[in-house]
Amino acid sequence: MHSDSVEDDPIKTMASKCPMKDSLNKVESRSAVRGYVSDDPQLPERELAFYLVAMLSIVIYAGYGFYVTYGHDMTQNLPVQALKRGWMRDYKDIVVHPMFEQATNNWPQLTLASAGFLIVSKASLAFAPMNVHHLACSIYTLLMISIALSSKAAFALVFLYTVCLSLAYFSNPAVWILPSALLYSFSRVEVSAVLLSALEIQDDKLNTFSAMSSYLMCRLISLGHTLRTEVSEQPCGFRQYLLNNVPLSLAYTFYMPYTWSGPILTFDAFRKQLQSRGRRVEIDSNTISVVAWRVCRMVLWYYVLEMIYHYLPTGSYLLTLQPDVPIVYKHMSFSIYIHGQSFMLLCIQYFGWPAVLALLDGVELFHWPDCISWVYSYSIMWRVFDRGLFSVIQEHIYRPLGGSRRGPLRQFLALVASFLFVCIFHGDSASSRAWVTLNVVQLVMERLMIFVYYKYLRCAVMQSGEVEDDPIKSSASKCPMKDSLNKFESRSAVRSYVSDDPQLPKRELAFYLVAMLSIVIYAGYGFYVTYGLDMTRNLPAEALKPGWIRKYKDIGVQDLFERASNNWPRLVLASIGFLLPCGFRQYLLNNVPLSLAYTFYMPYTWSGPILTFDAFRKQLQSRGRRVEIDSNTISVVAWRVCRMVLWYYVLEMIYHYLPTGSYLLTLQPDVPIVYKHMSFCVYLNGQSFMLLYIQYYGWPAVLALLDGVELFHWPDCISWVYSYSIMWRVFDRGLFSVIQEHIYRPLGGSRRGPLRQIFALVVCFGFICAFHGDTANSRAWVTLNVVQLVMERLITFVYYKHMRCFITKYLSPQNEKRLTGYVIAWNMTASCGIIYFFLGGTKGFIIFPELLLLRSMSSHTPLWHLLTFQFGTYCAVQMGRYFEVKLKPALCNKAKKAKVTAE
Repeated sequence: MHSDSVEDDPIKTMASKCPMKDSLNKVESRSAVRGYVSDDPQLPERELAFYLVAMLSIVIYAGYGFYVTYGHDMTQNLPVQALKRGWMRDYKDIVVHPMFEQATNNWPQLTLASAGFLIVSKASLAFAPMNVHHLACSIYTLLMISIALSSKAAFALVFLYTVCLSLAYFSNPAVWILPSALLYSFSRVEVSAVLLSALEIQDDKLNTFSAMSSYLMCRLISLGHTLRTEVSEQPCGFRQYLLNNVPLSLAYTFYMPYTWSGPILTFDAFRKQLQSRGRRVEIDSNTISVVAWRVCRMVLWYYVLEMIYHYLPTGSYLLTLQPDVPIVYKHMSFSIYIHGQSFMLLCIQYFGWPAVLALLDGVELFHWPDCISWVYSYSIMWRVFDRGLFSVIQEHIYRPLGGSRRGPLRQFLALVASFLFVCIFHGDSASSRAWVTLNVVQLVMERLMIFVYYKYLRCAVMQSGEVEDDPIKSSASKCPMKDSLNKFESRSAVRSYVSDDPQLPKRELAFYLVAMLSIVIYAGYGFYVTYGLDMTRNLPAEALKPGWIRKYKDIGVQDLFERASNNWPRLVLASIGFLLPCGFRQYLLNNVPLSLAYTFYMPYTWSGPILTFDAFRKQLQSRGRRVEIDSNTISVVAWRVCRMVLWYYVLEMIYHYLPTGSYLLTLQPDVPIVYKHMSFCVYLNGQSFMLLYIQYYGWPAVLALLDGVELFHWPDCISWVYSYSIMWRVFDRGLFSVIQEHIYRPLGGSRRGPLRQIFALVVCFGFICAFHGDTANSRAWVTLNVVQLVMERLITFVYYKHMRCFITKYLSPQNEKRLTGYVIAWNMTASCGIIYFFLGGTKGFIIFPELLLLRSMSSHTPLWHLLTFQFGTYCAVQMGRYFEVKLKPALCNKAKKAKVTAE
């Protein structure tokens, strides 16, 4: 794809209102493609006639031998299971051929459906506004889909269109991600089975639905990219965007002629054709003659195709080839030739009849592929076989990635991306990957050989100095000691609604601290006596692992942590090997792109944390080319390493003596639960999960710090994080920054009103659910998260807007702080239960209601255990608020400003 002429829009030659320009258009559309081999001097006509006779003689000779061996009596040399009854008995279990058989068997129904579409289109176009015409045509198509497949299938396609249309307003990459992921998923056998069952599609309709959905995804990609480009150039509101585009886009997506089998037409080409067509479609004698000529040709080729299937079972023969069985070369070569011709004739039927129907409606589609007998280059084949697919790839993949106008490397990248989509479109399988890979290699070799020939060899071959024109030429801060200040500033706005100036007396805070520690020690001692002294007595052996890390069984992050702790010498060597070329000599070679460095940055490659690309780039810019490891940096690294080593041994001691995770995995809904044991495990399991992430995020942050890049090093201690909305900001800051920058803010966030904020919140947690694995417990965890966050904000708004002025009349500031502390404590208890839908899997359905409602049937679980746990939570809240204000002075100033603004 070197030539600039390849960039020409292939639809331009098809957009004329006069349909009699087929032949001329075909010649003109190929002239530029074949310019590098079409020379003015032609061979003598007698020599060309000799070539034609020789080619036909070879085909007849090989075909006669094949017919005598296999066609005369197919069952003699071909297995019966490879043949079909009737004339269509050649291709077995190949997608397009069962679909073709269904079409030929159901031609009366297809004829009636086509006639009904023309009636609806003509009537609505003549008597109704244009938007009504678009809606009427699309509704009629969806009705036909409901009759042919199922109503659920039609509804699913409409839902998919709605999602893609909405995503196009917000993001360009999202337009690609969803259809491509669905195309890839539909190629999976297990997904197809589930899809058939869910949409109530009969097994014999799978091929029809697969082809229809594949072409639909391409149209949605074209629609989304075109609309997204227009929105970026001329911004408008979402409501206005829908009003402007829904009727036309719906008509394009569900246009009756190409719904079932293609061909594809880009949205821009479809819109231009409708604009040039206007409100009147005149079927004159010229159009009738073109339609009659096309129909006669398609009927003729249909019978030729049937004769091939009946007398020359080339497909069945090719399916019987084995690597250890001798092959008759003339039979195989003849089968390859006829097999390709029959595939072309099949596509003539698939694309020809929809093009005739569209032509009667005033829209001209790519009607059928060229005869492949005279297409002698694979780069040409891609342009003249399925022109619709080629136009989509050219307009929305090849050109946006640079095409032939950005140099050979950019062109090769665009070529690979194009064929990657082709692989997904045709079903991602081993054969498809091999086919696509060989396509790329062949196209690159073609262009390379053409370049070498015209550049270096043609002068010597022609023995002349006059050579024709070459057609290929178109072809944060530098100081890392700002950890604490950065953490303070990042939370200031978050906690402004609970950070008040008046503080409780220090003696009362000391009492809360002692009470909280006493409750933890009391519950922990009872748990250790019951389970820690002899784990195998009350815990099943299969829930325990040998060695110290023996708590979590078959849970991903713990297995990763165990592997990391076992392989620490290798990780140390790898880190040193990374620092040698990066931190002390030169960070990256000059020819390595920044995006590649960001994507595969060694410190956060294995376990995180995530850093946005913008933050990474800014840090590299501020760092410069020299990384100075001064005494300040060394002290920070040493302090962090000491803390992480200390917490590592604390975590190991918890795993060894307090198997809280194993205990929680043994909980059953019909078995009595000791509340103090469960509540202690809930508390300590959360702490150990935090300590685990200190290791995951701390060591990569130390390595990055030595390289002059500051990552989010570890989560805050969760003991003083008393609000779930705060937890999302201070536990995994990297994931939060990505969601905030690329999902929450682009969708409006808190600046577009409450409804837009809730919508952004739901989308964010939808991404979180997919990020952590879309399972039943993940969905429950995410749903409860959304509910709790909405409730937090709603109660906060109601309190500060309507209740606080009343409460402060009767309560002192300290008593108000105690009252709000009790309310927050219940919220914190709910947060502790919600997280176990994620940490404990299905055990969250047991832990959450038990933690809040005391549903256990055990007489050994008195009510005061619940009240004690709640009091301990209240103490943690008050201690957290104290640390927030006294130990985080940056928060207080901004909290005051936010409060004054709110009041």
